[in-house]
Amino acid sequence: MDKEKKQMKKADMQSVCKRRCIPIFVCLALFLLLTAQTALAAEDPPARLAADPFSGSDNYSAVVYDSKNGLPTSEANTIAQTAEGFLWIGSYSGLIRYDGNTFERVDASTGVGSVVRLFVDSRDRLWIGTNENGLAMMERGEFRFWGEDDGLSSAKIRSIEEDENGTIYVSTTAGITMIDPDLSLHTVEDPRIANAYMDDIHPGCDGLLSALNSQPDLPPVQAIKNVRAAVNDFVSGAEQFDDLTMLCLEYKGPASSE
Repeated sequence: MDKEKKQMKKADMQSVCKRRCIPIFVCLALFLLLTAQTALAAEDPPARLAADPFSGSDNYSAVVYDSKNGLPTSEANTIAQTAEGFLWIGSYSGLIRYDGNTFERVDASTGVGSVVRLFVDSRDRLWIGTNENGLAMMERGEFRFWGEDDGLSSAKIRSIEEDENGTIYVSTTAGITMIDPDLSLHTVEDPRIANAYMDDIHPGCDGLLSALNSQPDLPPVQAIKNVRAAVNDFVSGAEQFDDLTMLCLEYKGPASSE
């Protein structure tokens, strides 16, 4: 009987030893694996996520293009890039395409000239705003034009933007024009901006669109009243849960040295 008890006790001790050794071996294996990965990571230099042409490296150089080394004009008013990699440059002499090697001016017979603003929309269409010839849109090499006769608020374009629904907004020297995804045109009829010189427009959060106008004679108090009125018109009497805080600053020139 004593011999059987000793054998059972020995078997139990071996079982306990095995159960205790297993997690020890697992922990040792994990430690060795983590140590090996750490050693390999230490040997590899940290990855560079992007090239920095301003880092001072000798691998980069700055090149200024003008009419003396390939650019068909002496100025570049605006630049945009389409999905195929072409750079498009807008100038007073027209629209220029750059393929990374050569500059090519778009034939003036297309009607595109005096380009002051370029914009590539979500469908990779190139929108072209001109200084006095209205708006153009290029898609797959074909051009479509809009002018005052087509309902454009002014032929002098200042900015082009797109909202989350695909609507194109065009600011002009006489208000804002909207172009729907089906390319139908509408003019913003709000009397407060109907004939205003709109410098720039910017899409914001929650589908809001901010616009800057050039009305130097508009007093700050009146500007705030206009914003308040616009908000009230927008909500159409619906209950509002957010407070509207507005600040308008009037620039009166540089501070006196005295």
